[in-house]
Amino acid sequence: FSLGPAAVAAAAAAVRRYAKGKTRPRGVPREPPRVNTTGGRSTRPDGVLPAAFPLVANMIVERTPFIMELLPAWEAEYVEWSHERAMSFCKVLPEVLSHAKGDDDDDDDDDNKD
Repeated sequence: FSLGPAAVAAAAAAVRRYAKGKTRPRGVPREPPRVNTTGGRSTRPDGVLPAAFPLVANMIVERTPFIMELLPAWEAEYVEWSHERAMSFCKVLPEVLSHAKGDDDDDDDDDNKD
């Protein structure tokens, strides 16, 4: 028993359509819809029982100040050194690019030309 090339091509096309999710091959039954008794979409996994009583949760978040102790001398020196080292790799831009709007003093002179 062998299939002809047309039958093989048709079967391959059916598998490709099924893989894209557009249709299902003939003879494959549809899956029954999931039963949802809550009236809305359920995100609870199958087999998990509902709670015996309603759960209500409230939370108050308060930001409290956190005061850190001063760093030891060796650690402060290390932080300063690492910052200076990181800044040594930064590119320094020319004044024209870093101060594009110019100084505020220049604008005041133009306004008082009466």
